[in-house]
Amino acid sequence: MSTVQTDLLPCAPHDAACLPVDPAVEATAAAWERVFPDPALRSRVPRGAVLADPGMPVTAVKVCLGGLVLISGQMAGVFAPVEQAGRGYVAGLEALGSGGETGLHRWQVRAVTPVDVLTVPASRALAALAADPVLGLTVLAGLTRRLHDGLAAVEAQKHVPARLRLARYLLGVLDGGSRVLPLPKKDVAGLLGMTQQSLSRLLRELRQDGVDVQGAVIRCDDRDRLRRLCDPEDLWSDKDFADAGD
Repeated sequence: MSTVQTDLLPCAPHDAACLPVDPAVEATAAAWERVFPDPALRSRVPRGAVLADPGMPVTAVKVCLGGLVLISGQMAGVFAPVEQAGRGYVAGLEALGSGGETGLHRWQVRAVTPVDVLTVPASRALAALAADPVLGLTVLAGLTRRLHDGLAAVEAQKHVPARLRLARYLLGVLDGGSRVLPLPKKDVAGLLGMTQQSLSRLLRELRQDGVDVQGAVIRCDDRDRLRRLCDPEDLWSDKDFADAGD
């Protein structure tokens, strides 16, 4: 099994490590919980556990019920972070076949906090999707929303300056006060399409806007100020044109 070596940082408390969850994605988790209420299917995996690896047979789908996971893809022999996800993410869903067969995982899914997981054997998941139209439609809605958000993120990487990408990311993970970054800095940089050196520079620049960084801990007491910072007109400068493709 492949693993990603990262500079792991201290982890935020499990119940505080979360992302804003879109209603469609939240409904996905709730639908799986409704269809599979058996407590024996639930477990908590530790930070750093690999829930899926490219090439692994899909013997079960794993629904994230709480915590954060990092989804990475293999490019030129190197794992690169693609998405940070929380409640509602389903590992292995893309490999379930309509004819009853299952395929191989395409992504690495790694827990970056302790994660509550609902593990459903692939055969049972396929049967439930075929027999329960509400589950099927809910899963489809959640996948559509995640695809929409993913395409928007790719577009942002091409046209949005690096400072704006970082400000929006911080706004999504900070809720006022202090928060340990949910991901290692190298993974945050990868998600935002920049180098780790550029991330460190931008974090230093944001200190004048009330964002204080001490190692892995980020403090932002004025979330409204950070939100105002996300106005693109306030962030564009000549050097941002170079940062846009950083």
